[in-house]
Parts: sequence; C-alpha cells; structure tokens
Amino acid sequence: MTKTPARTYLYMVILFSVLVLSYSIYVLYSAIGYYERGDTANFYYGLFAGGIGIVLAISSFMHMRRRLLIFQRSLLRVLTTVLCEKCGFKIVRNFGVGDYVHRQVGKCQQCDGTMFITSVFAEEPSKSAPRLLGPRTPVSQQ
Repeated sequence: MTKTPARTYLYMVILFSVLVLSYSIYVLYSAIGYYERGDTANFYYGLFAGGIGIVLAISSFMHMRRRLLIFQRSLLRVLTTVLCEKCGFKIVRNFGVGDYVHRQVGKCQQCDGTMFITSVFAEEPSKSAPRLLGPRTPVSQQ
C-alpha cells in the first residue's frame, strides 16, 4: 500500500473522530455520575461538553468523504489541445487560465498558420493508480 497525503489525511480524521467521540462519551458518563450525586453545575458542564464533542466527531465523519473527493479531483490533469488550421500541427499542453475552445493562441511553429484551441479535457487517471474511496462503479442509465 502506498502512502499518499490523502490516505494519511483519511487515517488522521478517523483517528481524531474516534478519539473525540470516545472522550465525549466518557464525559457524558461522568456527567451522569455528577447528577446522581446532586452536583448539577458539573452535570450541565459535562452534558454540554459531551454534546459538543459528539457533534464535532459526527461532523468530521460526515465531511470527510466530501473533502477526499475534492482532494482527489485536484489530482486530475487538465489539458488543452492546440491545432493549426492550415497544416494540422497539434500541441497538447497544460490548461491555462483563460483557455477556451476556438480561441486563437498564436502562429504555428511550422507554417506560420493560425493556431486555435480545439479541446480542453481532463486526463483520465491511470487504471493502476490506487483509489482513495474504493473501486469506480459505472452509473447505469435507466
């Protein structure tokens, strides 16, 4: 298994959430003990702190998948295809801010014809690259 920043992040969020959840349950259990002894001030403090901890742990779990998807999308390479309309010379380069299809980008290196952007696309990740969130499943059309 390869170590990636996203996978490390996944383990850290899970560890953090489990620790906070465990401690919050302990604080709630202690708060019940304070209530049975008649110490209502510590009971309410424990109830409040335990409740906040549980909400924090659940929130971390709920947002983890969305953050991982955003991180995984940032790993995609977006490319631009530039084509000479005169001689057919083609260049594939990294996407630049302001690139759009049919934009004139300059002169051809080979024939001094006009170069236009013909496509902008994201490079498909390699099949051997490990997935962070499990296997990719195709969406069936009904």
